[in-house]
Amino acid sequence: MSRIATSLAATAIAGAALALLAAPASAKSPVDPFLHNPDNWENGVYTCTKVEYVDGTKSYVVPDGVAFVVVKTGTVYTVVDHDPYGTTHWFAKDISFVISCAPDGGTES
Repeated sequence: MSRIATSLAATAIAGAALALLAAPASAKSPVDPFLHNPDNWENGVYTCTKVEYVDGTKSYVVPDGVAFVVVKTGTVYTVVDHDPYGTTHWFAKDISFVISCAPDGGTES
């Protein structure tokens, strides 16, 4: 085999190996199913509930009695924990679900 052919073959093999190694990393979803379970947000301090939303919902009003809420839109998780109840949040993408967490013994929404 000529030097050019050997070099091209080595480059092709290296490129294929790099593509195979990179594929799992690029295929990994940024969505973490662990974060979809309200139990995983409680930490023994809160009682959390999850509500799924229909397509087209892009706003959420913070309810009374919650310590924080987790709003999932697309692949983004937004934690709202400093806003007074009644505050409306608008999102560019549809809301997939909201996890509301109230202190144990508090009001859930």
